[in-house]
Amino acid sequence: MNPIDIINKYYPEENELRHILLTHSRSVADKSLWIADRHPELSLDKDFLYEAAMLHEPYPAWKKCVSAQILSYRRIRRYFANEVSLLWK
Repeated sequence: MNPIDIINKYYPEENELRHILLTHSRSVADKSLWIADRHPELSLDKDFLYEAAMLHEPYPAWKKCVSAQILSYRRIRRYFANEVSLLWK
């Protein structure tokens, strides 16, 4: 899955909302991958981390339009709860 394709489908026009969404999502993705790179012992799925980070933001229109196409929040929470949350303690 390419998260940018999904974002392009629902945010086809260059505007401030799209810019904010992409900037924020890329920052979250970069941080997630940074953590994964520093903790190889966790064997984290970097593709999943990237996709989840890029599609995590629950803007009302975003959530309504693509909720069936993106990863569920439960799956993301379970993944992070089991693996990544230990890093923040």
